[in-house]
Amino acid sequence: MAIFMLTIWMPTNQVEEGMKIAAQVTKLPPYIKKWQQLAASDEKGAKSYNILYIDDSKIEDAMNWVAKVLSLSWKLEGFAYKIEPVASQRDMQKIMAMKI
Repeated sequence: MAIFMLTIWMPTNQVEEGMKIAAQVTKLPPYIKKWQQLAASDEKGAKSYNILYIDDSKIEDAMNWVAKVLSLSWKLEGFAYKIEPVASQRDMQKIMAMKI
């Protein structure tokens, strides 16, 4: 299972419109096993941390689907996002223990 962290920033004056756009996405594709969201705020406005658990064999499909979903918000002034692969603490320990 691949894990990605998607961080989204949006000015506070765009949050209401952003919520309307997000409500359009009602179902995840089967290769995204879980999508967990956490909300916060910072100097840029509203911020959302999203942890996505994706089937290893469908990472490309999942990234394309996520890009399509994010494209719905590109029209919002100040909207920005960053997506990055992350590892669990257990996997990171395995990586650190590997011999090269």
